Amino acid sequence: DVYGRKWDKDSFESILDSTLEREYQMHLIYQVIKDGCRSVRDINAKTGLELTRISYLMADMEKRNMVEFTGMEDSKPVFEAL
Repeated sequence: DVYGRKWDKDSFESILDSTLEREYQMHLIYQVIKDGCRSVRDINAKTGLELTRISYLMADMEKRNMVEFTGMEDSKPVFEAL
């Protein structure tokens, strides 16, 4: 790393894999929102990702200004891609 520390291969690959999976899932969610899925349940139906995982990633996506909460429809929060 930038501090000169050595990483063993397994640790590095594990961190890289989890980071890539997270980024892939966030961009998958972003794409299905752009395609018209606006609620967490709609995103779940389209992607197969777990509801809790979608909610967790959506919170991060809001912080990154990728998506925005736009209101409630039928007592469900809906989002829009930015």
